[in-house]
Amino acid sequence: MRGGTLQHWEKGESGNPSGKPKGAPRFRTVLREIFATEVFVNFDPITKGPGKRKIVELIALKLVENFLKTGDVDTFDRMMDRAEGKVPNPAPEKPADEINAENNINVNINNLVNGAAKSERVKVAD
Repeated sequence: MRGGTLQHWEKGESGNPSGKPKGAPRFRTVLREIFATEVFVNFDPITKGPGKRKIVELIALKLVENFLKTGDVDTFDRMMDRAEGKVPNPAPEKPADEINAENNINVNINNLVNGAAKSERVKVAD
């Protein structure tokens, strides 16, 4: 959108002619390579001395450290979503009148079924 109006492109014309060059790595690929890189650390909080750690491990340690310092539940939720997968949202609760209507329908269906079953039993008994 330019100047408050939509920009329409001619057929076959790109909105980003220079775009990403063919063969250029995706951002996600570059980030994964960086995260997998091992770096030397003067103090490894796990071994309590110098050592090597992957950058992704250092990021995870920093997130845990920040959570422990601040008690920020949002940070904890984001860490757990990444580690264990996001928990699906529970189904929204139904309003009381909708639940009552469903219960009434179920009772009516049960009465019909039971009534039909009783009348069948009576007919068979004759």
